[in-house]
Amino acid sequence: VIMLAPVVVVAALVIRTVASAQEAKGKRPPLVPIFVIGFVALAALRSTGLVPEIIVEIASEASRWLLVVAIASVGLKTQPKDILNVGLPAVALLVAETAFLAALVGIALGFLPLAGAG
Repeated sequence: VIMLAPVVVVAALVIRTVASAQEAKGKRPPLVPIFVIGFVALAALRSTGLVPEIIVEIASEASRWLLVVAIASVGLKTQPKDILNVGLPAVALLVAETAFLAALVGIALGFLPLAGAG
């Protein structure tokens, strides 16, 4: 997480360089996106200890739910026919990854026993 700002700045520099080489007349992206500035500001504010713990807990819980909503919205926007258009190997990998993650979560939550565990 601490590398978010530097990685985004480097990516923005690369994108700006490529964009300026391709089209000098187009609008270039900002060097530092506003969300990165907000992220750094909030991280600095949190590290000062000035933010009450109840606010941190509420924001943390809201963050988890908003992430779930964002992931779900991507999934709901995906059409099954679009998945099939990428080819059978990609679909097989998607199914395998989903099964692996489901098993991992099942083991972590205690729903599935570990093999050989007695």
